[in-house]
Amino acid sequence: MGPVAAVTDSERGARQYFLDVEGRPLRLHGLGADEQFTYAAQGTPIPSRGPAWSIGGDGRPLRAGGAEIQWDARGRLAARAGQGPLQT
Repeated sequence: MGPVAAVTDSERGARQYFLDVEGRPLRLHGLGADEQFTYAAQGTPIPSRGPAWSIGGDGRPLRAGGAEIQWDARGRLAARAGQGPLQT
């Protein structure tokens, strides 16, 4: 048995998962979504479409989806600021 390649729901439909050689999702398609991902050197998944992301040296996002993200000294989310209610 390996990673999940597809899920079929009898009421909602199917979703397919396209994975890289390490089993990480590169593309998800179905159920109204079509998403693609790349990976930062640290392994952080980054959406291929949409606003650019900035990843810090520790792999945490510093800017994602138009929002600025700050982390405290222990690596916990400290603040997230954006222009709209979905970005804060």
